[in-house]
Formats: sequence, structure tokens, C-alpha cells
Amino acid sequence: MSQDNLFLQQTVGVLTDKSRLKLPGLLSFQAYSLEELASSLGIKVSQVARHLRKLQHLDLVEIRPEETGSVSRYTLNTQSIHRLTASWYTSQESFVPGDEIACDERIFAAWECEIIKRFFAGTRLTTIPAGRKNLEIIVRWFAHLFEVDTCYQESEVNEIIQRHYHDYAFFKKDLVGRGFLRRDNGIFKRVTPS
Repeated sequence: MSQDNLFLQQTVGVLTDKSRLKLPGLLSFQAYSLEELASSLGIKVSQVARHLRKLQHLDLVEIRPEETGSVSRYTLNTQSIHRLTASWYTSQESFVPGDEIACDERIFAAWECEIIKRFFAGTRLTTIPAGRKNLEIIVRWFAHLFEVDTCYQESEVNEIIQRHYHDYAFFKKDLVGRGFLRRDNGIFKRVTPS
């Protein structure tokens, strides 16, 4: 996956939160302090700070200290926005309508398949579910990408997960933690959890 596609996928994942999505819109007009943003959005300062950290991690937002005081002002990083726009238009992994994620109804109930499809755009997971139950279903879906009693090199596990989500480490760790994969000296084996 190219760096631009990875940046695009990470940005889309971060902007799925409604409040976080409003921040770049506000900052596109002018610089704001943390308190001004909280007031404009009607949420707590601590929540705005958390959202801004995620946007800063992707370099979408910059902090500019005020010359006259100790209050910092947040601005939109227009170069990153241009990069995001370019990534969007040049993405080689574009979503093709009708290219939908497969959900084996012999393994998953119909309602579980609906949950799985809700979190995917085409064959790519768009965001990690916040709810425990939904996350459990998505992890089970990832587990079924691996054949039971088959051994995999770590690079193979990473590649299989990355076909559907950029952060292979998150799901690899969760698959091991939930007992779907067993790790022994860098070799992973798909097992049925007890």
C-alpha cells in the first residue's frame, strides 16, 4: 500500500467522528484557541484536546503560539489538506460499488453479517468498532481469513490482515489475545478458541 493510500485511509478513519470532522471545517476559516473550539462545538475542552491530538498526529492541524500571551491557537495545515485531496483522487484502491465484503452465513448470523458490512467499504475495514460486541464480530471475521491448524509466517499474517486494514498489528495482537491465533517462535497457527 502506498504512503498516500495509507495517509488517506488513516485520515478517513480519524474523521469518522462527527465532532472531529467539524474541527477542520472551523479551522479552515480562522485560528481558534482550545476554549473557543470547545465553545463552538458545545463539548468539553478535554474532548476537543483529544480530537486535536488525533488530527495533529496526521499533521492536519498545527499549533501556533500567540505572540502576546500564553494561549495557543490552532490552525488547519493546508499542505496536508492538499495532500489528502491528491491522495483521494489518485488512490489506486478505489471503492467499486458492488465490490462488497464477503460474509460466510454458515459461520455468521445474518445480523452479524450486517454489522460486518457496516464497517467495510468494499473489502477494506474503514474503522475499528468502538463497541465491544461489534469489535468481537470483526475480530472473528479476521480470524476466518486463516485456515484452522495451518501455520503462517508473521509476514504472511501481516499481509493477510493488511489486505483489509492498514494496522495489521492491532488485529494480530487481538487475534492472539482472543485465542484465534497461537504464536510460537514467530510462527502463527490458527486454532479454534476454547
